[in-house]
Amino acid sequence: MNKNHLQIVTNDQAKELYKLGFNWETNHYYPTVGSDLDIIHELHQTLNVNQLFEDKIAAPTVALALKWFRDVHGEFFVIDVDSTKKHMAQTRNKETTLIDWAVVDCNTYEDAEMELLYKLIENYSLPF
Repeated sequence: MNKNHLQIVTNDQAKELYKLGFNWETNHYYPTVGSDLDIIHELHQTLNVNQLFEDKIAAPTVALALKWFRDVHGEFFVIDVDSTKKHMAQTRNKETTLIDWAVVDCNTYEDAEMELLYKLIENYSLPF
């Protein structure tokens, strides 16, 4: 990852976010057909999920996807560094006071963000 750019979600995360209703504008996408399915493409214009064609799926930054979970689903989370320099993430829904889970042993803030996003997608993809 280029240190001057925000991390983009993976292709699998983009697909799951789409299924969960992510519909915010983004400047990147993954193709859904062809041989370069895991290659991120940049648009010259903003792409809204509602404008997606059959051959594209929006690929937001990890930060934008996490903001979507905060704004749309009321998830609050904290990423912190413990005494051993490991990054830890905790989350709770605004409707509860319980911390649902914690992500530990991430070496970087960006890794903790990515793990947090994986867990949020996993939690919201589970059948109720």
